[in-house]
Amino acid sequence: QEIYRIFGLEPSEFKANFEAFLNSIHPDDREFVKQSVHSALYESKPYRIHYRLIRPNGEERIIHSQGEATFDPTGKPVRLAGTAQDVTEYKQTETALVHRVEMEKLISSISTNFINLGPHEIDRGIHTALEVIGQFCGVDRSYVFLFSENHATVDSTYEWCAIGIEPLAQRPQGLPVEGVPWFMKKIKNREPVHVPSVRNLPPEASAERSEWQTVGIQSLVAVPMIYGGNLIGFLGFESWKSEKSWSDEDIGLLKMVGEIFVHALERKRVEASLHHLAHYDRLTELPNRTLFFDRLSQELSRAPWRNRLVAVMYLDLDRFQRINDTLGHETGDRLIQAVAHRLTQCVRDGDTVARLGAHSLGGPIRAP
Repeated sequence: QEIYRIFGLEPSEFKANFEAFLNSIHPDDREFVKQSVHSALYESKPYRIHYRLIRPNGEERIIHSQGEATFDPTGKPVRLAGTAQDVTEYKQTETALVHRVEMEKLISSISTNFINLGPHEIDRGIHTALEVIGQFCGVDRSYVFLFSENHATVDSTYEWCAIGIEPLAQRPQGLPVEGVPWFMKKIKNREPVHVPSVRNLPPEASAERSEWQTVGIQSLVAVPMIYGGNLIGFLGFESWKSEKSWSDEDIGLLKMVGEIFVHALERKRVEASLHHLAHYDRLTELPNRTLFFDRLSQELSRAPWRNRLVAVMYLDLDRFQRINDTLGHETGDRLIQAVAHRLTQCVRDGDTVARLGAHSLGGPIRAP
């Protein structure tokens, strides 16, 4: 009875011959099984093998088989005895476990790499990580979308595509979120979106089904990216060439990747903010004295071998203190901002206007 169950046949349908047995084996495994049986019969080599079997209903099963031939006194094989065991569930569990371990190693490696990246390397690090994870998961596109401040639009900020897939970066940015309401509702509720089959989406996701089928997406998974309780975007993976599903464990690991990206982006933002505070005036957003002298030093060092002159403009606002004393500091601040704006409109691209003191501005100007 067990052999009938394994082959998915009724006793009356079972044909006990080698040709029928070979025809039930997956075409890619057929020659290997045939060679194993041949070695047992003619080279006296017992076999222990795994192969895939195709049942009449198309279901694929994994079989563990072992066998050994019995020979007569002249060395002629007279019988081949063995066992066959359906180990599909065991092999699937084993494969899933190996996949999870390998994916955990990959994510650990990505996390370590980001720790060692400088702020200016984070963009490249995210692109590389999307490629590595995308290839490991066998998807056709992986990406990070970031929300605008009001969450009305999203931008495809980082992306990797398999060969033959059109990058989203080539399409217009600032995509309105109302175009995919079912998807966005889940993301804004901090829920992962798992779509094993786009064609089987529920009626309430008709807009998503139409959009995704138009471009060729068959399956996708996306996880929200959250920092400090705030939703900043989502990490997504798409399959275009075939339908694909992700386990809960896989989705949990993808959330970890999203967290790695979020912390890296926040570190980049903080570093950029600190750099800006250290080199720019808070009131006028002009370069400060530190950046002024740095740029002046660069221009002076380049001038001789470019055979150019460098001039320094210096502007001091007379009686500025009187304005503060009579009209108030807020009016004085607006005056400084207005003067700064006018000066930046009067110089060329590449020239510098800096705030050098409380009521003085200036900067190095390159000769043409």
